[in-house]
Amino acid sequence: MPNPCGEIPLEALEAARAAALLGESFSLQVLADAGVAANQLDSLFDEGVLVQDSDIHASFANVACRKQLLKEIPWSFRRSWSLKLGERLELLKGNPEDIGRLFIAAQLFDRAKPHLIKGAEKACLCNDYLKALSLLRQVFDIWKENEDPTARMKLLREMARCAANTTDYDTAVIAWEEILENARTEDNLEVQIEAHQQLAQWTGIMGRRQSVREHLQLAAELAGKLDDPASEARQWFEFAGFQVTHVRLASAN
Repeated sequence: MPNPCGEIPLEALEAARAAALLGESFSLQVLADAGVAANQLDSLFDEGVLVQDSDIHASFANVACRKQLLKEIPWSFRRSWSLKLGERLELLKGNPEDIGRLFIAAQLFDRAKPHLIKGAEKACLCNDYLKALSLLRQVFDIWKENEDPTARMKLLREMARCAANTTDYDTAVIAWEEILENARTEDNLEVQIEAHQQLAQWTGIMGRRQSVREHLQLAAELAGKLDDPASEARQWFEFAGFQVTHVRLASAN
């Protein structure tokens, strides 16, 4: 099988690998600032490995070439150059998703986290919930145990919202279950009630009627512990409404 990169000159291999780490399309300024020499880039353009998209941007002529380079990059090169590129891109206020990805490759998870969160927020604003959900999953993958519970609960809410908007109800349920568990630990009745309501909603869509009944009943019982008769009445009314609907459906069948 022919090499998708052709013959990359040995003296330009470092530049090719750095470009592959940066992305399919990338900033020439970031490469130069990170230490890639102009003559190395000359070789890559002359050999047709890279093509110029604009005065300051380039991309790989063959996407398969980048994939091949990424497979072959040594660990130490990946880590050290991801750090260089991530820091340069950070200074230029580049794409937060790319910065986060590079810092993860550099094993700097604490530095990656805020950029991944910013990327998720940006994706949400564009209604790109799949991308937002993917980035938030990466955030939780590197979240330290017992780290900033308040921030974690906020992100779990955002994750549940994104998941629901992509019809990934299982993930929405998992997020709200953790929120519920945290609210129980903190003895926060309002959040417990909210979590039970949300869990009733999403498990209902999934056809888990027994789960819906349990969550609505628990929400009503918890509302009784608040000094808010109107709220308690609403919760019991919702529970009763579900029960009536459930009986009607059972009778119809």
